[in-house]
Amino acid sequence: MIRNIHPDMLAAAVERIRRVARQQGPRRGLTPPRVLPVHTLLVPAERLQANSALYVGRAAMYMVHTYASDCVVLWRALRLPGWEALPTESARVDELLLRLDAGDAELATRWPEAVLAHEVYRRTMHRLNHRPVQDLRIDFQDTVTLSDAEVDAIAVGVVDCLRQDISADVLPAKLGIRIGSLQPGAAERTLRVLDVVLSELAVRVEVPDGLMISVTGVTSPEAVGVLVQMLAHLEQQCTLRKGSLRLELAIDRAECVLSEDGRIRLRELLSAARGRCDAVWIHTDALAHRYGVGVAHLVRDLACLAVAGTPVQISAGLSEPMPSFTHGEISTSAQRSEQFAEVHTLWRGEARRILDQLEAGVPWGWDVDPGKLPVRLAATMAHGRLTWASRMRELARALRAALAEPAASPEVLVEGQAHLEAVLRWLDCGALGEAELDAAGLDAQDIASRSFQVIMDRRRS
Repeated sequence: MIRNIHPDMLAAAVERIRRVARQQGPRRGLTPPRVLPVHTLLVPAERLQANSALYVGRAAMYMVHTYASDCVVLWRALRLPGWEALPTESARVDELLLRLDAGDAELATRWPEAVLAHEVYRRTMHRLNHRPVQDLRIDFQDTVTLSDAEVDAIAVGVVDCLRQDISADVLPAKLGIRIGSLQPGAAERTLRVLDVVLSELAVRVEVPDGLMISVTGVTSPEAVGVLVQMLAHLEQQCTLRKGSLRLELAIDRAECVLSEDGRIRLRELLSAARGRCDAVWIHTDALAHRYGVGVAHLVRDLACLAVAGTPVQISAGLSEPMPSFTHGEISTSAQRSEQFAEVHTLWRGEARRILDQLEAGVPWGWDVDPGKLPVRLAATMAHGRLTWASRMRELARALRAALAEPAASPEVLVEGQAHLEAVLRWLDCGALGEAELDAAGLDAQDIASRSFQVIMDRRRS
């Protein structure tokens, strides 16, 4: 066999490749995520009140009771998978609901769509009754036109609301503040909002560990560096744990993701965040308004590519508010019929959008109206209930592959963590429960670890 590469030269080349791989490691960090939300509720700072999550849940429950009083109505309204198989005649619907409530085992094989609709409806209502908001974002974005005194008063009011919620233990699992834009004309006000809110929190109550700081209009690594420096300074001044203030980049323009010379700028922004950035939110509506729908989707896809293999979570879209009439009483039968049709049409469009995002690998979105929360939960839970079994199989396959070798490859660890996070997301939002986890061979310690690495190590021991 004729060869022109000396074995020593070949060995040196292979060692160089391996050394670079060791230095880079897997892009996805193996730090276990605490909570993987499926939605963020955006509340204007000036409208925040104590126990906002409770009022949001009540408003969402009102919407369900008014416009989708049972699982059949909701499932058909949202056009969720299998909706055509559900009955429309009142007598048949009533009979089906009685059988579902009685736990008729025959329905599981003869009418699986109805069983799924009933289970998702039950879980949605439970979630609306118990901690309906997974992630709350207090929005100071629109305070840019107010005076410093007005912003200070709003900040004090926000801190007072949070103080009451912390005392009552009703804060959502994740909490954040959208401080505004870092574009030159707004940067001073944005950083002042950050300073006032955190300083007031630190003095009057406490700054929740892991508080998310959301900022828009970031187009340069230098701006991210400035914000990271400010966060580190505030942590020191407010005696917070180093790195406890987390960062979320809101993408509302193409240059946040792609540079003029074709580089994926978002990676540079993430590098400039020095490990602080936990999330990227794609404002697809603003992008669509500025560039068109096609470019908006392209920016979203490029952002997904930029964060692939990293611990950064990605979300996209901002749902529009529901019509004003949904917040009041329905007076006449004619109005009732017309308003039912309008609400169901809006819900259906939102459900389609949510499912499209889930299929695109973006399982997280922002909501501004409690009336959209039932749709968010029902559509997400339906997707989770339909896909969790395949995810569990992939997770089991990755675990077998990891255990088959003395040392699991970085690729297997990344793949396993990705499948685990999908399962954890369905668990956190209420789509799955103990029964599904038991069937998949996962126990409470596995779930508590939230780490594929830990699960693998436990299986080895």
